[in-house]
Amino acid sequence: MSDNTPIAVDPTGLVIYGAGSGGVNVLETWNLNGGVACFVDDSPSGSELCGIPVYHSSRLPELFDAGCYLIFIAIANGRKRIELFRQLREKWKVVNVIHPDTYIANSVKLGLGNHIKAGAVIDTNTFIGDCCIIDNNVTIPHDVTIRHGVHIAPGATFGSSVTVGDYTIIGIGASVTTGIKIGTRALVGVGSAATRDVADGDFVMGVPAQVVGHKECYEIKR
Repeated sequence: MSDNTPIAVDPTGLVIYGAGSGGVNVLETWNLNGGVACFVDDSPSGSELCGIPVYHSSRLPELFDAGCYLIFIAIANGRKRIELFRQLREKWKVVNVIHPDTYIANSVKLGLGNHIKAGAVIDTNTFIGDCCIIDNNVTIPHDVTIRHGVHIAPGATFGSSVTVGDYTIIGIGASVTTGIKIGTRALVGVGSAATRDVADGDFVMGVPAQVVGHKECYEIKR
């Protein structure tokens, strides 16, 4: 869709930031409860996605002026999700997208901009920050703290009283033992078992998980 194409959307619908596979997943979940106005993307590859118009992200002010105010950030990079969240939350209403086939205890404290997918279980007194992805069939028991921009991949399982730092990724089918602290921007590999604390930026893999790499960390400025 060219940049000068007139805006034509249902202003009561959700704007999805990210016209990729993650955006399509959000579309399907949100459509169980409401409608989608459009996608926006930094480099749109076509005029439509799943029959929904795609606009360049530079046109967000026009969409807001057209009456849109609900938005969800559906991109893979956790740090980028948080950066966009900070920019958009002053004006837009950033929503959570939660599949109806989940269990979330009443005492859970849930931030904004989270995508919680089918089959997830989040139990008592757990905290989920902003812009997290809690994937299919993830099990999070009581008293767990998940910070901001985290991605917990399908089938991951936690013990209670676990803490997960900003931007961290917990791989498919990984497990985290009760009471473990996982730092900022860490990675627990696919199928791994984290049985001891994981430092900021560490990549751990295996059963039990061992450090196999490291990357620099960037803390979120509050």
